[in-house]
Parts: sequence; structure tokens; C-alpha cells
Amino acid sequence: MKSSSKIFLAALLAIFITGHSAFAGGQNRIGVSFVLSGHLMFGLKFQHYFDSNQNVQVTFFPLLIPGKKFPFALTTGYNYFIGQGKWQTKVGAEFALIVSPPDPDKRKILPMINLTPGFRYNRTNEQSLSGSIWVSYFLKKTRKPIFPTGVELWYDFKK
Repeated sequence: MKSSSKIFLAALLAIFITGHSAFAGGQNRIGVSFVLSGHLMFGLKFQHYFDSNQNVQVTFFPLLIPGKKFPFALTTGYNYFIGQGKWQTKVGAEFALIVSPPDPDKRKILPMINLTPGFRYNRTNEQSLSGSIWVSYFLKKTRKPIFPTGVELWYDFKK
């Protein structure tokens, strides 16, 4: 496993181990996410809101289409929502790791850092619909190191 993968997995583990006690003062939300990119990605999103304008998130995408066998992706990041009311502008950043397929001889691991501008529509205090564009910086050598790679939509609700 490459060092960026190990760092990412260690950060996820630390978030989950300390998450309950360290994040006890805010609001937790869970949701579903859909990303249109090189793959169609469907995932589960966990978010912890420190207040109404900022959160941290972890998303696990267990299903990437097209994909052979069991490709997956993981993201973790921070979002800041500007303004109050039903509509808010979002700026964020996240680390993403796309892994496919599980066969070590054919496996491709693509680590990237995403800038994620977008929006949030607060349907109620307990439900929201959000969207963002992934502008990615690839941590591996690629033809274009910075490139818009995806459009993400997600629905979340208070846990």
C-alpha cells in the first residue's frame, strides 16, 4: 500500500475512533451521495456540523460503475457554508482516493485533493440537498495535474 493510502486510512480510523467524544457538541448527519465523473459513484456520507456554517465529512463510495469486481472510493474533507437561510454557497476541500479493482496486478490507485465549490439548499433544519463540483489536483503524474473531475449531489438528514 502506498504512503498516501496509509495516511488516508489512518486519518479515517482516527476520525471514527475519536468521533463520538470529540464531536459530541455538534450535529451529526448522514446521507447518500451521487457523483458523475469518470465513474458513476454512489456512496454513504457522514457529516459532523460544528455549527450551521462548517462541517467535516467522510464519504465511502462502495459502488463505482463501470468497474470490475469491487472498485471503491473514499473522501474526507471540510466544508464552509456562506450565509444563512434556505440557500447557501459552499466552499470546501477534500482528500479523495479512488481504488479499482482489488487484483494487485491490475489495481489502480488515484489519490487527489479536491477543491469543492457548490451550494446547499436547506429544506428544513433537519434535511438538506447539496451539490458541488470537484476541481482536482492529482497526486500522481497525469496529463493534466489540475482538472475538473466530477459533479457531486447529496441528500443528508439529521441523525
